[in-house]
Parts: sequence; structure tokens; C-alpha cells
Amino acid sequence: MEAQPPVFADKSGPFGVLESNRIAMNYMAGPETETWQRVRCRSRNGAFAYGVSVSLCNGEGHWLPGGVFIDDWSREANEPPCLLPNSVHYEIPHDTLSDFAHERARPDYHGLASPHEGVDLVLLGLSQALLPSLRHPRSADITFVENICQAILTHMVERYGGIYFAPKNKGCLAPWQERRAAEFLVAHLDEPFSLVELANACELSRSYFIKAFKESFGKTPHRWLMDYRVGRSRQMLRQGASLAEIALACGFSDQSHMTRVFVDYTGISPGRYRKLQAGGPR
Repeated sequence: MEAQPPVFADKSGPFGVLESNRIAMNYMAGPETETWQRVRCRSRNGAFAYGVSVSLCNGEGHWLPGGVFIDDWSREANEPPCLLPNSVHYEIPHDTLSDFAHERARPDYHGLASPHEGVDLVLLGLSQALLPSLRHPRSADITFVENICQAILTHMVERYGGIYFAPKNKGCLAPWQERRAAEFLVAHLDEPFSLVELANACELSRSYFIKAFKESFGKTPHRWLMDYRVGRSRQMLRQGASLAEIALACGFSDQSHMTRVFVDYTGISPGRYRKLQAGGPR
């Protein structure tokens, strides 16, 4: 994903909107800015996006410093975003997160856990670091903002997208091997293959490959493949595909097999998941 320098966009509330790395950011100081409207990222105008609100201090109810709310605006397009006073707000298009994950050989990313509420001290620290730039966006340091935005994308994909980025050490796969392994697994979604074939694709022995794969991805190749299938199933359920279509596209033997695996992984049936995503009774 090509980095874009931060730009000052239209004003919204008392401060401007800052954009960098296809993320739009805004600081909401207090109750007097209740008319603040959704940040719209100009570089991806109209794209489905997540709205992320991070509380900077104690507020009404259960909101504490670091309180986070993630709202999927593609699922609730007609609903107003959750806007917290004394907080930083982000609009992060789905494609921004997906491109970020794919460029790092993580095609098993299929979206954030959303809606989500909780305390996130890492995102709080990153948001606090951005405050001077959000207060004075026209004089923001470009490199600093870009680096913070890269850290935000990494954190969001890891913590809320279920993706593991290993610290690079001697026991991990090389970046090209990570990409080759992920591409091989996706290409063999509905075909049988052996671990020897997968290891050969990465030019490694079977025993070394299995250890290095787990160091890089935090799971075995089998678990990666099942996580990918279930993640893609969730994505297709949100898009309205039928269970038969999903089973075929995601490499399950049939619809009942897909349902069994989905329930094992998520604790609920595909039909129940679809209903919850559509805002049905919980």
C-alpha cells in the first residue's frame, strides 16, 4: 500500500481532519462539538469503512481512558457513528486494512471484530501521540504521522483482525516464503496437498518449514487454512451469499461440513452469525 503524505482536509468541529496512509483522523474536544459529523476520507470517498473512537479521559458511563468503540459503517450505513467527547476518531476504509494485511502476506485477514467495546492502552498511547498533529494539522510532521498510522494499522489488524505478525528472527520464514506459503494455501483451498509440497514451494525441508511457519504465523498450516476458510465464510455471510455458495467457495466438502466447522470455531451457526451482523435480535 503506497503511503500518502498527511493532508489537511475540511474542518469538522473545532479542529481539522488529518489524512495519512488512507486513514482520516479527527479530535473531538468536548460536548460543544456534538455536531461533529462522520470523518470522510477523501482518498477513498464512499468506501465502506470502520469508525474507531478512542476515549482520552474519563467520561460518562463506563468510558475510561483508552475506551474503544469500533463500528462497521458498511453494516450500519444509516446509523450515526458513535462519537465520544474528549476522544480521537478514525475512519479506516476496509480496503486500507485489507491491502495492508495482504501486502504482508496475510490474506487470512477478513475484517475486524466489530462492533467492539473495551479498553485498549496501545491505541490510547498512539492517539495521544497524534494529538499535537490533530490540534495543528497544517504544521504536522509528515514522517511522524505516517509512522504512527503504520503502527495503528498493524495494531488494528493484529488485535482486532486476529492476524499475527512475528518479530523477525532467525527461526521465521523469509518475507518471500511467507507470501509463497500463503499463496499456495489459498490456491489449494479446495484441493488436497501434502506438507512436503508446501515446504518445497518455499524451498525448505518439511521439518524446518513446519517450525518456521509456526514462528511466522503463530499457528500450523492446517490451522491457518481453517482460520482462512472460516474468516472467508464470515465475509461472504456479511455479503449475503448462500450457505451452498460459501461452502463451495471456501473449500468445504459440503454445506453441513461448513456449518459444523463454523459452529466449532465461532460457537454460533452461520445463520445466527448473519442475523447478528445484520443487527438482528441478540
